[in-house]
Amino acid sequence: MNSLTLTVLGSGTCAPTKERSCAAYHLQIGSASVLMDVGFGTMRRLTESSVDYRQIDTVLISHLHPDHVSDLVPLIMALTYTPGFKREKPLHLLGPQGFKSFLFAMQSHYGKWLLDHKNFKKIITELEPDVSQSFDEWQVQPHAMDHTELSLGYRISAFDKVIAYTGDTAFSAKVLDLLDHADLALIECSFPDHHVIGKHLSPTLAGQIADKAQCRRVLLTHFYPVMEPEQAARICRTQFNGPVESAFDLMSVEI
Repeated sequence: MNSLTLTVLGSGTCAPTKERSCAAYHLQIGSASVLMDVGFGTMRRLTESSVDYRQIDTVLISHLHPDHVSDLVPLIMALTYTPGFKREKPLHLLGPQGFKSFLFAMQSHYGKWLLDHKNFKKIITELEPDVSQSFDEWQVQPHAMDHTELSLGYRISAFDKVIAYTGDTAFSAKVLDLLDHADLALIECSFPDHHVIGKHLSPTLAGQIADKAQCRRVLLTHFYPVMEPEQAARICRTQFNGPVESAFDLMSVEI
């Protein structure tokens, strides 16, 4: 079935609320089950969604901040030790430069089971910006983002559709390349225009970026508690004429 569906598992940040877990998104790409980021709270949200964590094929990590990667170890543990379940297929783990060192550091604390192939194979890939990776039904092209030194955004192509995910980022020309003519642009919108902290985006910036990149549709996400999501969407629409929505946990979007 040639379908592409996004499920928002976490539309929040390192300051989670009851309504918003940390960054996590699921893509069903035909028969492929893909996670983009796995911040703390992801495993709980998976159980609340229609997504079966046992069927996940691939995990994409945008950067190594805890609110984007903390539930990766719990995911691997669940795939290893869920009673009555034996995983046969490999798990693809893709992230920025330094991802392997991060995982082996985790293994040094938790034990060899984390990355060994005794239970199932883990295929770890450190991605270079602009170098695509292809799978049976889809392709991902990472783009360098302006957040941490090695942060990545992901442009995913499948069935003549494109979804582009910024991860965390400030404005840069590379964001425009990432989002160029995307069918769905999943754009971080952390703070109000008057109160941007660190390398993040605001509603006006998100709208300006979407307009310049000629995106077809925008889904704003990664809201700190100070950011009012519906107001963010209204402000974004003053800069971008296409459809704009604010993400909420457990929403699903057909692309």
